[in-house]
Amino acid sequence: MIGAVRHEVESNTCSKTPQQYSLARAALDELLSAPPSGFVLDGLMRLDPVELPMSYRADCLAALARIKSVVAAQEAAVVAAMSRVESLGKFDGVDLLNPGREEVMTTLHISAHAAQSLMARSRDLVDRCPATLERLKAGVISEAVAKALVDEVAGLSNEQIAQVEGAVLPRAGTQTPADARRSVRRAVAKVAPEFQKKRCTQEVRQRFVRLVPASYGMAFLDAYLPAAQAMSIFSRLDQQARHARKVDQAIDGDSGSAEIDGIDAYRADAFMDYFTRTPGTATTCSETGSQVNVVIDLATLLGLDNEPGELRGHGPIPAELARALAKDAKWQRWITEPTTGHLLELGRTRYVPNAALRDYICARDGVCRFPGCNQPAHRNDIDHAQPWEQNGRTDPDNLGSLCRRHHRLKTHGKWQITESHADGTCVWRSPTGRRITSEQSPPLEPPLFAQVE
Repeated sequence: MIGAVRHEVESNTCSKTPQQYSLARAALDELLSAPPSGFVLDGLMRLDPVELPMSYRADCLAALARIKSVVAAQEAAVVAAMSRVESLGKFDGVDLLNPGREEVMTTLHISAHAAQSLMARSRDLVDRCPATLERLKAGVISEAVAKALVDEVAGLSNEQIAQVEGAVLPRAGTQTPADARRSVRRAVAKVAPEFQKKRCTQEVRQRFVRLVPASYGMAFLDAYLPAAQAMSIFSRLDQQARHARKVDQAIDGDSGSAEIDGIDAYRADAFMDYFTRTPGTATTCSETGSQVNVVIDLATLLGLDNEPGELRGHGPIPAELARALAKDAKWQRWITEPTTGHLLELGRTRYVPNAALRDYICARDGVCRFPGCNQPAHRNDIDHAQPWEQNGRTDPDNLGSLCRRHHRLKTHGKWQITESHADGTCVWRSPTGRRITSEQSPPLEPPLFAQVE
């Protein structure tokens, strides 16, 4: 069949309409689903995506993504080999370690720092993360996902890395790089809790605030802070920004969407107002309602276990810190069942919600349930997977968080949810008929090696 595909690709040209497209449909299917290779790339380069039917364009994009992964794996192998050039020793007090760095930086036209980082990451991928490298070679995961894993396991033993790979790689091929990085962090916290605790202590000592000049009269104020404090600060800025924008919209008569671009500018205004206003003056809104959540399983909260907790929207934190935050009245705590990680209760230390079911759905989903969307749930709509007017139930099985864009896409854009489950998992069908599963992780991951019957 591959020979037939080669013949079709080399001997046919694209017509102006899908109906006139001369490449055999079966041969095209074979090409787009074949394992990544030079031949597949050659065939893809001969196709005109404009003349492909819409359903084939997505398949073509997926095939190109698999090839990019294969190229990235081979690049890592080459760079790792270049980094193993023998040291030239010391000359005039300068230690010429890693002389391959100059070869890499001049070949790829990158800085010395970027070359050094690329060499270190490539060596770690090739030497210490064999399962990740194999999936990259096979086109199962992207280069960005592989990079996330390699970065997050730095400092672990090879045995611990293997455990992390075993925990996260089975579903890494369907995750965004950000989601994969969060999964790796959770696995590291469970595989090496003492390492995580030590690193947390070390990193706190590395905290900083830096001023970085930018163009056109602007500058970046870059802060590296403990996550709990950073999230509290951001939540307060966000609340004040939304209050200020609501006031401006009321004055200007703007009835547009509350999620239009520009909230970042309001946060910047709130930040500047806080640090430049006259000491002793009040801010424009109350701090009440600022929502930052700490998630902890019941056994750990009671001191019977030491499973990592989680800052919702950030990632895992050591058990000791999770317990301390859960006892602090400034935080809303979510208590989970130890084995599954699913919610037992929403601790009400900050406020009582007006709609308990909405609060539960927001807590369960965390973000929009459209695949790859990370819009926070508390800003989203609560959607009926099966529409209300079609006898859709108002219960956790049929409800989920959707941002305004993906809610509209589902209602008017021919995207459908064909399955919806109480744990938040759902199955989407695209307008071209593709079936995509969106898995909502529980607020707190279950123990890594829990026995499931």
